Amino acid sequence: MARKKIYIRVALLLLFVLSLLYSFESVSAATYYVAGDVGSDAYSSAQAQSTATPWQTIQKAANTMVAGDTVNVKGGITYAEGVTPANSGNATPGNLITYQSWAGTGTPIVDRGGVGGCFTVFKNFIQVSGFEIDHCTIGIMAFGTGNYFVNNLVHHSSSGSGLYIRNTSGNSYVYNNTVVDNVGTGINAWSGTGLVVRNNIIVGNTFGIGSDIGGLLIDHDYNLFYDNSGLSGHPEWGTDYMEINGIFAAPHDIHADPLFVDAANGDFSLQPNSPAINMGVDLTSSGVTTDIRGRARPNAGAYDIGAYEDPNLYVDGSAGLDTNNGSLTAPFLTIQKGADVATAGDNVNVRGGITYSATTCSNGVICLVNSGTASNYITYQPWAETGIPIIDATGKANGFDTNTKMRVAISGFNIKNASFGGIRIYNTRTSGYVIARNNICESNGVGIYNYYSKDNKIYNNVLYNNAMAGFHSDGGASITGLELRNNIAVNNGFFGGLSVSSGITATSDYNNVWNNSGGNYSQITPGTHDISVDPLFVEVSSSDFHISSSSPVINSGATFSEVPTDIVGVARPQGVAYDIGAYEYYDVSVSLTALSPDPTADTTPTFTGTSSTPHGSISSVSYSVDEGAWTSTGVTGTTSYSITLPSALAEGVHTIKVRATDSNGYTTDSTLFGTGSFTVDTSGPVGSISVNAGAIVTADRDVILTLSATDALSSVTHVMFSESATFVVASWEAYATSKAFTLSSSNGTKTVYAKY
Repeated sequence: MARKKIYIRVALLLLFVLSLLYSFESVSAATYYVAGDVGSDAYSSAQAQSTATPWQTIQKAANTMVAGDTVNVKGGITYAEGVTPANSGNATPGNLITYQSWAGTGTPIVDRGGVGGCFTVFKNFIQVSGFEIDHCTIGIMAFGTGNYFVNNLVHHSSSGSGLYIRNTSGNSYVYNNTVVDNVGTGINAWSGTGLVVRNNIIVGNTFGIGSDIGGLLIDHDYNLFYDNSGLSGHPEWGTDYMEINGIFAAPHDIHADPLFVDAANGDFSLQPNSPAINMGVDLTSSGVTTDIRGRARPNAGAYDIGAYEDPNLYVDGSAGLDTNNGSLTAPFLTIQKGADVATAGDNVNVRGGITYSATTCSNGVICLVNSGTASNYITYQPWAETGIPIIDATGKANGFDTNTKMRVAISGFNIKNASFGGIRIYNTRTSGYVIARNNICESNGVGIYNYYSKDNKIYNNVLYNNAMAGFHSDGGASITGLELRNNIAVNNGFFGGLSVSSGITATSDYNNVWNNSGGNYSQITPGTHDISVDPLFVEVSSSDFHISSSSPVINSGATFSEVPTDIVGVARPQGVAYDIGAYEYYDVSVSLTALSPDPTADTTPTFTGTSSTPHGSISSVSYSVDEGAWTSTGVTGTTSYSITLPSALAEGVHTIKVRATDSNGYTTDSTLFGTGSFTVDTSGPVGSISVNAGAIVTADRDVILTLSATDALSSVTHVMFSESATFVVASWEAYATSKAFTLSSSNGTKTVYAKY
């Protein structure tokens, strides 16, 4: 019995130890929250693990966290504090202490105003990821080993380096940071070995990568350098690399302008043609799977260098391949392929001027595959400056089918011929948070069909000539939060312009709903600012839904941040308020220089003039003579143009009108054409002349000529006289009915000729 009791006690002791270990693991894996605007450091550690009761300062978390802990720091807020971790993590997987941005809130900013350091890390196994760190004496100073600095934007350190890594006895890692305009070195090491530097953009610093002493082991490659100045007076020390201390170029480094979107205003994301795109090394095994904004890496092809992963995928229906990686230089062929691979934060850019119809989707031309997030929507949009993509859904139920996917934006398409919905927003009585904006939905069953989906925004679309309705929603009383704003719904059928089934809550306002055969509204209350008038499209027969200069929808819309541009990328508003519909109106100006001389004997005269647009460029100039067909034959130039009429005109008075079209498809409004009238006159005047009122003899050489001349098309303006039929030495002078003339000196018969 005694032995049995001992056995039981040992078992209980082991169970107690295991319980303690389990408890330790649970405590050490805490996730905390910091919100500088609404948090309080008075909250307990337990409370700060809830998003509802976050701490106010990052340092509060730094004083608390132990191995395995994470703090999520709210973005869009500036933290004017230095952060110094109080504890180390350890080398066990999952036991770093991690400081990172709070997903979906943006990028947190640590800014000391040029006085004091931002992150000062005296500990080991610390990760700092997803911060904008600026105006510090030194952005990140680290003394230790096993530290990770990933996806940070570090710029404008006032007196030192962007990142200063010291006393590294084992590996520390600097991955995918953008390090810009720091007074000292971009990334600098001092003593120790084992610093690994990959995929960083290092621009505008004194040195790019350097060390305070020689002989350090800095393992660097796949970084981009540009405009690092070197130390004044010592060009031999190097610029991108501190060569004097043994730092030299690596095989995959790039030396080029990274092409930031707008560095002057703090946007250090990449332009689509940046040399940093797809030029990084894969760091998946190191845990670098997103960028500073939480977008997945890699996006299209390989990793991008720097803190920002290019969010753009490209589709070219004429020259792409679905076996490509979807990058700018290797686009996909189909929009469906873009939808297959797009993840939160991506933009699927579709080349315009092309019709897309081929698909592997059974329920539409495009069936969406993935959802976005609250801060990183997936957006389907035209490829900039290529025109409007056309979705021809002939034989398909839908053009776009959201297929239960959430937080997506569909923007800038002409969608036609779907038997059901040009766009079908489908969910299972849950919130879709879908934005459909700046689309033209024509000749479908329903222009935009909302099916059992809540909380969607339908803004600035043209819904035209759809058989059943411009917009319709099914789903019953559980469907709420539908917003219909700034849309034009015209000439739609059975259910009318804007329609919902019984019980659905939808808000209509600032729409133009007109001439719908099934009624303008069905179970939707017209908004206070809704109108019902002819929108005065330019030419619907050719699907030109631009609005004319006298359209009542100009300046009649409401402002929405979700719609900053129109269907072709023109900024809204162009006037005092947003325009209703997919297009924002602006003038394309044309001037026409008066023909000189006028009348002209030239039956194919040449005209000149100028044209201009406030957006894009002038792509063509066309003209019409005598209200005939518009043509560009004989036109050369655009902003300064000349027109030589190709066919001879008959004698008479003619008219000419000139218009211009810009790269956005906007054409000069009829009220703004360059216009003129001119006369082609190839027949001379008919006239008579008499000397001294018809006398046949005169003794005086000085005589008075009496003139009479008329012209069928114009007035007689000039005359010349001579006693020679060839008018030798005669010259033109102003026409008058009486002129003095001196006959030649010899006696005899004189003949005086007049030319009009």
